[in-house]
Amino acid sequence: MKTTRQKIAAVLLTAALIALNFPSYTSAYFFDTETSGIATLSAGTLDIEASATSSSMILAPGDDSDFDTSVSDNGSLPFQYGLAPASNSCTASLSSALHISVKEGDADVYSGSIIDAFASTTTLGAATTTLGDWSFKFSLDPSYHSTADESCSLSLAFDAWQTNVPSYGAAGFSDSVAMNFDLSVAANPGVVLNEILPNPEGDDSQHGLQGEWVELYNNGNTPVDLTGWKITDADGHSIPLATTTTWNGRTTIGAKGGGLEWVVVMMNGQILNNDGDTVSLYDADGNLVDSYTYSASVTDGDSDSNNTPDGGNGNPGGSETAGNEGKSYARIPDGTGAWVDPVPTPDMPNELIDPDALLL
Repeated sequence: MKTTRQKIAAVLLTAALIALNFPSYTSAYFFDTETSGIATLSAGTLDIEASATSSSMILAPGDDSDFDTSVSDNGSLPFQYGLAPASNSCTASLSSALHISVKEGDADVYSGSIIDAFASTTTLGAATTTLGDWSFKFSLDPSYHSTADESCSLSLAFDAWQTNVPSYGAAGFSDSVAMNFDLSVAANPGVVLNEILPNPEGDDSQHGLQGEWVELYNNGNTPVDLTGWKITDADGHSIPLATTTTWNGRTTIGAKGGGLEWVVVMMNGQILNNDGDTVSLYDADGNLVDSYTYSASVTDGDSDSNNTPDGGNGNPGGSETAGNEGKSYARIPDGTGAWVDPVPTPDMPNELIDPDALLL
């Protein structure tokens, strides 16, 4: 019988033999590399287009010019859009005299002056989703007088934005297409209002130069027959130009520089308001040629300086009964300049004695 020591020795020998005759074990794992196909992600597009985007126009007082374009969708996202002011380099006076009317198809979108259109900070008219034809008409006031050639540019834009967004630029996708207009206005010399005396010293109802009168001036190079022309005020008074209403009975106004380029029309009664009125000049066909709105003139206590030359005004050397008596409203230089508040000078060049008399 084996002893315990012999059993232990046999186990150890067996273990040694196994270690000598069998290799050691190593752990491992399997793997593989897979390449997926190409995946492409794309967003929708919002793209508004217009068939015509620019125009050059030559405008004359009383004339108009048309521009047509068509709006289309060149993207994949539905949108709403509106017409908005973009840029304007025209002078304030031209912007006020320049009008635009806009139609989407047969529907009126906007009608008014350029200066009012560009005062808007939003679209002109309501936003729309309807695509198609748009028409624009530019016109210049018949009474607009330009003594030199003018040119300017303005832009209007179709601003488009997603239908689920409240306004352009608020969020989401948007797009804009601008329409650029180059405008030219030729010099338009002609017969214009040149001087107005609504409040002569003394009795306003006097006739002739002692009373109320309006002076006209011819900027043009040819004489003009004023027969059938008339002057009106805001209250509806109408004074025809005739031999009985013009000083010296002249109804033909001479060419500029010839010495007869002034014609004075006498109101022959208390017609014009002293504290403000609108004087308008119409030609023989009833077309508005020129107009001017005045307010109460500057107070001047020196009555002597305001007597109409050679007219007397019924109050020579006396004191004024109102602070603004004897003050006229006049263009300086004649026919073209800004309106000022000088001493009256009927049928002769206007003179500015006090530079502070400029009417801004």
